[in-house]
Amino acid sequence: MRPSLPLLILALLPLVACGQEEGANPVSNVLDEGLPNTQQPAPGNAAPGGVVMEETTPPAPAALAHPGAIPVALRGRWAGLGEDCSDRGAELALTVTDRRLVFHESVGEATSVTPHAGGGATVQAAFTGEGESWTRRLSLRPSPDGARLTVLNDGIDTVRKRCAA
Repeated sequence: MRPSLPLLILALLPLVACGQEEGANPVSNVLDEGLPNTQQPAPGNAAPGGVVMEETTPPAPAALAHPGAIPVALRGRWAGLGEDCSDRGAELALTVTDRRLVFHESVGEATSVTPHAGGGATVQAAFTGEGESWTRRLSLRPSPDGARLTVLNDGIDTVRKRCAA
C-alpha cells in the first residue's frame, strides 16, 4: 500500500526540522526557494515568472462575443415601456445574456442564434418555468439608438425599454 502525500510530509517533517534554527519554519523556507519572486516587476513586457507577453490591442466589444452567442447589442436588462426598471418582478422584465433569456417566470437557454442586420437576432431557446419545459423561437430587434427592444413571440410584438445595469 502506498502512503498518501500528506502522511508522507508529516512523517518527514521532523527530519527536515533537525539542524534548523529555533523558530525557523523549514516548510515555508523550502517553498520560498522553489517559487519565483513575484514581488519584483518583470523586465520589459515579461509577466511575473519571466514569461514574455506579446503586445496586443484589446479586442473590440463585438469581438468578445463567441459564435452562437446572443449579440452584445441585445444584452442587458429590459422592462415594459410603462414599468419601473427597479421592479425585477415586473411582468415584462427581461434579462438577456450571451446564452440566456430570463423572463419574469421563465428562463430560456439559447440553442441557436441567427444574427440579423442592424444588431438583431432570431433566438431558438429551450425554456423552463413553473414546472414546465418548451422550446420557442423569438426574434429580437433593437431600436437604432439601442434604447428599445422589440421581441416577436408567436406573432406578437412586445416593445421593452432598456434599464440601467
